[in-house]
Amino acid sequence: MLNVFVDQANEVSTTPSDTINNLLFYSANDPIDLKEIESRIAFKPGTRYSDAYRSTTLDQLGQLNYFSYPSFNYQIREDQLVDLNLFLRSRKRYSLTADFDLTHSAIQQIGTSLRSSILARNVFGSFENLSLSLSGTIGNSIIPGANITSELGVDLNLSFPRWWYGISLDKLASKEKNPLSTLQLGTVFQQNLGLDRQTINSIYRFSFRDRGAQHTLEFPKISYVNNLNPDNFFSIYRNTYETLDQQANSIKDNAFYAELFEPAEATTERQLRIPEGTTAFISGVQNGEIVLEPEATLLVRRIEERRARLTENNFILSSSYAYIKENTSNRNASDYKQFFTKLEFSGFLLDALEPFNQPGELFDVAYAHYIKSEFQFIRHWPLGQRSSAAVRAYGGLAIPFGRSNTIPFVRSFFAGGTNDIRAWNAYTLGPGTTNQINEFNDANLKLTLSGEWRFPLSRSLYGALFTDIGNIWNALDGTENEEALFYGWSSLRDSAIASGLGLRYDFDFFIFRLDMAWKVHNPALNGSERWIFNRSQNNALFNIGINYPF
Repeated sequence: MLNVFVDQANEVSTTPSDTINNLLFYSANDPIDLKEIESRIAFKPGTRYSDAYRSTTLDQLGQLNYFSYPSFNYQIREDQLVDLNLFLRSRKRYSLTADFDLTHSAIQQIGTSLRSSILARNVFGSFENLSLSLSGTIGNSIIPGANITSELGVDLNLSFPRWWYGISLDKLASKEKNPLSTLQLGTVFQQNLGLDRQTINSIYRFSFRDRGAQHTLEFPKISYVNNLNPDNFFSIYRNTYETLDQQANSIKDNAFYAELFEPAEATTERQLRIPEGTTAFISGVQNGEIVLEPEATLLVRRIEERRARLTENNFILSSSYAYIKENTSNRNASDYKQFFTKLEFSGFLLDALEPFNQPGELFDVAYAHYIKSEFQFIRHWPLGQRSSAAVRAYGGLAIPFGRSNTIPFVRSFFAGGTNDIRAWNAYTLGPGTTNQINEFNDANLKLTLSGEWRFPLSRSLYGALFTDIGNIWNALDGTENEEALFYGWSSLRDSAIASGLGLRYDFDFFIFRLDMAWKVHNPALNGSERWIFNRSQNNALFNIGINYPF
């Protein structure tokens, strides 16, 4: 006999509230889908007891995110049969969480971020969970005339433990595979942060486990990026602006072009007005009214291509498949292993709808065409009771096709940062051998390899020695800058190398990390100057992070 007690006392009652496939249920009056519970209990009356059934039952009930850890009670009868009692305790119907963070970026000196979410469980009686998350950030901008930055985000998520496309796929999504569907809607508003961007996202995600691997399908995945203040581009991207202004030196003393420039001050030269002067200067160079040297003309054209790419609104309708296999969910374990791969397609469905829209556009916004793939391999080796070695290999390639010759900025790759090539800040490395030509350097190809040796210094304090190798490049897209292009295996000699040491303090529930890294090989420099031992100045870069980088 198998009895299931839902929010009942730990004692056998004589009055079951329901019977499903010979399972006796004793439940409260709250609306709850007992058939869903029954389908996730591996034990069946009349079968031989097995601990594997117990593990399967706990795993499948845990996927509902509704019950606290279930408990079992066994009663052996005189006829050697076992009466099994399963006790389920519902979690609180509503839960509230809040997080607080300090943030820093290339255009924000310091910011404070608060995120709060409320979760409602079993909203429709069949273990559907609904969550609403609000996030807000306020900070101090480094951009002239934009002292305060703010960001507000809203996300709504509805998840349910089954396939929800309206068709039966029980073999693909049986209960043993822990199916989970999620519908996500969200938007983010940014003020005085970049181009004052509004982003709207909508995702339908379906995931399941099979043979120890997690499979995730996303379709549709819709992103709409609306830049509210594109005229602010050259105020944000100061390196790009200064490069453009230098190309205008030959006409700064020409009275005919006086309106393109700000009046000169006693301590500064005349500079292009933003946006009137920059727009007129670029237009004049492109149509031949302003004649520059060929190299300067090419540089102005590249600047305009980048400006147009980063200020254009994006509509992305994509689908993706991701596969991840881990030997444990504890990524800090000394024997952790992971293999991850993902493939994403964008633009195919919208191409089929072109008879109803302008070619390549939807709602007057050009939509993206690309194919993007990623892979990652992580392996930890124990080297003693508390020491370990860790390696991560990562590769990613996004190829534009059709009417697109570049990848949307939000789907491109960058290098540097606390979990990447740690001697460079995020977005400051590459592409290729270029030398930080933009504030946010991105590309469509990325290859990295990292290794660490982790060892104890005291009971909770650990040390680490690490090396990071890699870079980003442009490949098979519309980029013409030869320094940024990937030419095959020979381009790997232009990989950056960072090495350093770190301290990690284990708080049990998370690890606080401080890393100090030096540039061992800088591909942006020439010849022997690339190497650390041929340079007089190479200051260390400090990184603060939570948990291990891989």
